[in-house]
Amino acid sequence: NVNQIFELLSQSDYLTDPSLHHELLLAIEICFSSRPRYYQKVIDLLSLLLNKSDSLHNSMLSFLYMRQKCSNLMIPFLRMIYDNQMINLEELLKIIKAPQERFNFTDSKLYLILFFARELFENDIEFFNEIENHLKWSGGPKLEKLKGYIGNWDEYSNLVSLFRRPGELCTAVFNDDADLLQKVTSLQPDFDYDQKLQPFLFEPFKEIDLELTLSDLAAFYGSVKCFKFLMLQHADLSKSGKFAIFGGNNEIIRLIEQDGNGMTDLFYCAIKYHHYELFNWLLLNHGPVGELYKHEYNRGKEPLIPLSISVFNHRTFLHFYEKGINEPKPDRYMDNSLLKAALKAVNVHALRLLISIYKVDSLCPPNEDSGAILFAAVEKNSLEILKILVESGKFILNKKIDKNPLIQAAKNGSFEMVEYLL
Repeated sequence: NVNQIFELLSQSDYLTDPSLHHELLLAIEICFSSRPRYYQKVIDLLSLLLNKSDSLHNSMLSFLYMRQKCSNLMIPFLRMIYDNQMINLEELLKIIKAPQERFNFTDSKLYLILFFARELFENDIEFFNEIENHLKWSGGPKLEKLKGYIGNWDEYSNLVSLFRRPGELCTAVFNDDADLLQKVTSLQPDFDYDQKLQPFLFEPFKEIDLELTLSDLAAFYGSVKCFKFLMLQHADLSKSGKFAIFGGNNEIIRLIEQDGNGMTDLFYCAIKYHHYELFNWLLLNHGPVGELYKHEYNRGKEPLIPLSISVFNHRTFLHFYEKGINEPKPDRYMDNSLLKAALKAVNVHALRLLISIYKVDSLCPPNEDSGAILFAAVEKNSLEILKILVESGKFILNKKIDKNPLIQAAKNGSFEMVEYLL
């Protein structure tokens, strides 16, 4: 209930103390990204909080800019904030154009141009062209489809603000309207209940940005009535398990399990969408937990401990921490490093715990001293993380010109970081 949550938050320090606004806004973004059927309720809650607090708006601008700068911001979340007039066009463009790390550029920019093509084309064509040129070889068919909307911006605006697949079938599933679903399907002789729904160009949730069935979609949205109707039509449920874990509806999960479909290797779904109770249920009924570290994982899914860090799932991270984390020494680029995962996500809580259990030589890549970690923190432009690292006493300034944190802070124009490092 939005009003009940609002009443609780409006009396808490999370709203009255600006130093806690970052954590509040991060929690709201996580709720938006992990409860797909209720995204509008999350936005309604944010609107109420903004109306209650005079300082939250500035905090939100800072939060969105920082998240975008680190390539961590969920772009559809920004789209919905803009559509609901919580930020104006000038503020939006400043956030969109936040300078990003070059290694995280492509994926973020593709979502930017998909969800804000009209705003960029009409107000900053130079930046629009810059993104388009960057994505020339990596944007693929999505970029080509997007070009078809240039000059047809009204249709584009309607679709990009829809936040779900268009059409009566998908509308029925999203709203869990089994009567409408039955009506639409009955009008088509020999309706194929296992037909593949094509990906939606402006799909806000990456987990369903692919071909899937109506039963998969119903499981993802937790649409119980539609799911039961599809079961009665003998729809194929063999691949719906992971979507059910994403959706978090216990009844649908039980129905899939009773239908004889497995639930193994789906821990990543429960972690990514913050379903801790389901995570524990999977542990008890569908273990073992599987691979935890990046060097172990070669099957396309994210290893579970770095995933817990990147999505700020503190409960599952603490579960693994209490069981004992035994990370290998980082490779040259720290690609297998939990510390790098914490730095990339700017996850302060995970970072503190990791620093407490490791020695410096197990945190640094080969042939590098501990200053390389400080340099990475400065690249993230996070003074809080830099202070945690320095004040732990485990990291020293790197004197190499190419990896000097002080020089990098100066390049970033971060006066506070320069002052702190001096």
